[in-house]
Amino acid sequence: MTRDKESPNGSSRFRLVQMKMTLQPLMRPLGIYLVSRIVLLVVVALAADRRGEGLPDALRQWDGDWYLSAAQGYSADTPLGGHSGQANVAFLPVLPLSIRALAMLTGEYRVAAIIVVHLFGIALTVLLWLIAVRLMDSQSADRSVALFWFFPGAAVL
Repeated sequence: MTRDKESPNGSSRFRLVQMKMTLQPLMRPLGIYLVSRIVLLVVVALAADRRGEGLPDALRQWDGDWYLSAAQGYSADTPLGGHSGQANVAFLPVLPLSIRALAMLTGEYRVAAIIVVHLFGIALTVLLWLIAVRLMDSQSADRSVALFWFFPGAAVL
């Protein structure tokens, strides 16, 4: 009998172990991303409470409402918030279209937006880490990811 016929699951187990070893280094940067989002959520919740507004309203600030509006359909003549000269056509389509595509499955634009934004954040984290590890080492790559996500301007990412 050949080795494959003796243990048909042996090759599957090897691939699983190999995949785990490949993904293992990515756990640190993904952990950094997760911690940064938790810290941001706590800070936004505390700030919202201090201002007397709810967390969902606080999370929609900056460009969140604009992207949700664009995901539901671009419109140059219906300004958001009644400000003249402002319209959602100023926002590039990748994020709104991704939100819209997922909203077709979930039925809820806000849920789809949260999922899409975090998937993009995870992808960015992995790409940043892979570039940094190629140019430097894994510790420097970890620090690069931490500096990126904990930089004060990252609150709007």
